[in-house]
Amino acid sequence: MFVITISLAFGATITIATLTHAIVLRTVSAPDPSRLISISTVDTQTNRPGYIYGDTYAAYRDEQRSLSKIAMYSVSYFRIEASGIALDGLAEGVTADYFELLGAKPLTGRFFSDESGAEAAGVVLSDRLRRRLFGDELAVVGQTVRVEGKDIPVVGISAPGFDGLQFDGGVDLVVPLSLFQNLSRDASGTLRSRNIIGLIAEGASVSDARAELLARWPGLLLATLPPSLSLADQATLRSQKIDVEPISGGFSTLRLRYGRSLIILAGLSVALLLIACANLVGLLLARALAQRHQVAVRLAVGASRVRAAGQILVESVVLTFAGLLLCLPLVWWTTRELSDVFAFGRTTPLIQNLNPSSSVLMASAALSILLGLAIGIVPAWRGSATTAAMMGSNRTLARSLGKSGRILLVVQVALSMIVLVGTGLFRNTLAELQANYASVQARNVVFTRLSREPGDRGPFPAAYWQTLVDELSGVNGVQSAALSSNFPTYFQLPFPVSTDRYASSKVEAAGEVSALTEYVSPGFFDTLGILRIQGRDFTWADDNNAPPVILISQSVAKTLFVDGSSIGRHVRLQSDATPKVFEIVGVVTDTAFGRIREPHQPTVFRPILQEPSRIVTPIAHVRFTGDLKVVADGYSRAIESQGRHFVRVLFTFDEFANSVLLKERMTAKVSTFIGVLIVALACIGVYSMLAFAIASRTREIGLRAALGATRGSILQMVVRQGVGIAITGCAVGLIGALSVAGLLRSQLYGVGPYDPWTILFAATTLAATIIVASLVPAFRAARVDPIEALRQE
Repeated sequence: MFVITISLAFGATITIATLTHAIVLRTVSAPDPSRLISISTVDTQTNRPGYIYGDTYAAYRDEQRSLSKIAMYSVSYFRIEASGIALDGLAEGVTADYFELLGAKPLTGRFFSDESGAEAAGVVLSDRLRRRLFGDELAVVGQTVRVEGKDIPVVGISAPGFDGLQFDGGVDLVVPLSLFQNLSRDASGTLRSRNIIGLIAEGASVSDARAELLARWPGLLLATLPPSLSLADQATLRSQKIDVEPISGGFSTLRLRYGRSLIILAGLSVALLLIACANLVGLLLARALAQRHQVAVRLAVGASRVRAAGQILVESVVLTFAGLLLCLPLVWWTTRELSDVFAFGRTTPLIQNLNPSSSVLMASAALSILLGLAIGIVPAWRGSATTAAMMGSNRTLARSLGKSGRILLVVQVALSMIVLVGTGLFRNTLAELQANYASVQARNVVFTRLSREPGDRGPFPAAYWQTLVDELSGVNGVQSAALSSNFPTYFQLPFPVSTDRYASSKVEAAGEVSALTEYVSPGFFDTLGILRIQGRDFTWADDNNAPPVILISQSVAKTLFVDGSSIGRHVRLQSDATPKVFEIVGVVTDTAFGRIREPHQPTVFRPILQEPSRIVTPIAHVRFTGDLKVVADGYSRAIESQGRHFVRVLFTFDEFANSVLLKERMTAKVSTFIGVLIVALACIGVYSMLAFAIASRTREIGLRAALGATRGSILQMVVRQGVGIAITGCAVGLIGALSVAGLLRSQLYGVGPYDPWTILFAATTLAATIIVASLVPAFRAARVDPIEALRQE
């Protein structure tokens, strides 16, 4: 039982440590990753990331002094084909200094070195992608791969272990930035990227780089504004916020989503390990004290105290190390399963290797030995502190055990209280977030973002989208179908949703609202079960030849038109480069459209045929009845029959919502598992300590009974000890819980960190469990026969 307890504690700790190492602590494969920084811009009004243009980059590169190397950087997924294999690969578009900046070396071939030269027209494959496409063949330089329908020669293979700056799956190929823009269908006509990557010069710091950037950038930007941009776009570019961030860990959505949660879970697993250790200390202490007679005999015949204590220490180390070995198969299985969970909806894993690393295993082995020694110190010292005079008596055991045992139990209960409060807060948060998307009546809806066929660069006629929706609607089992630009992918965004500013076109109604803009097809609201409370739906006649129209959510209507009348009114798009005026033709109920933590985002809906450039790869939804597999097969055939798009993976709404809440579900489930273990350990600790105390006080209890004590008074005497431990431990734990809960504020939703009902539930559950655990030894004490008890010695 002891080994299983410590094994479960080790297993939880090592699993969380492995995840934390792979997602939070891993760094870029570079000589000095701590010197890497990223420069990026964001539109302060819409929260959309901005572009950095080539002329501005070149001017900054030549004038700045805080960076020793600098490169432009963008990233995107491309369709890659070679050797009869087709897959989606992550590509980095960079300028040539990128490789030198990271200290990268080619396995074979070369890196491109001149962005503007002829040699730039090639790609560098990762060694991982080379193996997937060409097997063990190394002579692939000079061969071609098809990227987005374009044949491009391979100029080099990066060395094994090179993942670029992308940790969520790693980079598959690196291409010159100009070629990257061409493959991305960037029609700007000028070199631009989302980021600048820099290597801080020796003697400089991130704050130095930030200060220099903020000082130089406005003037450089003003002097290098692209003349091809309109005046409105130039004004937007000048107003963008720019900043510097360290990127020693590269770019990782997993880190953004799960980093803080993993640190919290690591804390919970450490608490579990400490409680398991405290439990083991108490049990070994009780056992050592029970064996003091044997130790006294050994000391009397010449054994040293050091040898007697050493035996207890060795036993403690063996138990903890056995627990470590026992948990390893479970750790390997758990981490492999988690790797599949993190890869939901992808054909390749986001984490390439989630097995415990050698550093984690070595640290775990060292920790098990140290914990074994620490656990055994007190029992060894107390158990060997005996003399020959104690050989015939155990009457002092209860008194000698009492203080140490009570302290250990109070510590266990206090830590249990802290963990249970955290567990309750996480479970309440999950329930609140699940309620957010429950308002969307999409339980029988499947969807995916359509992927465009590689090489297809032509425009989409208006009739194509109507035909596509009609084909989907005709699939067996499908009730209705519709298209949208982004919904429900807003749910998973780790940053605020981009918005536009809308205002009433009338001067007397001067209200303004920042709203999410979603482009949808006719039938979208019926397919998603969104109630239309005023006006009409879009029709296929709402195209570029018709007056601009919109539907709005209730919150937008209430903000712009306090009199409640919206239909037929007009609003103006304030944040667009060219102001536009739209007529409102309908109002729909507020529904969970925004991020899962900001669900009821004010929303403006626009018809897809009036903005066809917004939905080159739309999300296609179908509401169905019957067999999902039959619907999924028909869905894919209907899309691919049009020859312009194909389906990678299909989601049900519940699957997608659960994947979005993976962090919260993982945190709630793991903390619940740890909480249950901790409560079980507390029960075992209380039961074991009280049972040992009762066994060592049998003579005393028998004497009390002989002198007239009733079974009820003996029962009350023992239970009182359990109640005292429960009250003291819960009180100490409450102070700790209130101190820790404030640190969890950013991870909570819909519940405060000091929620009284959660605290009350945790305290009641823990106290009741401990009292129940104390009843078993109490009833045993109440049944002691006075005559038998007095005969024992």
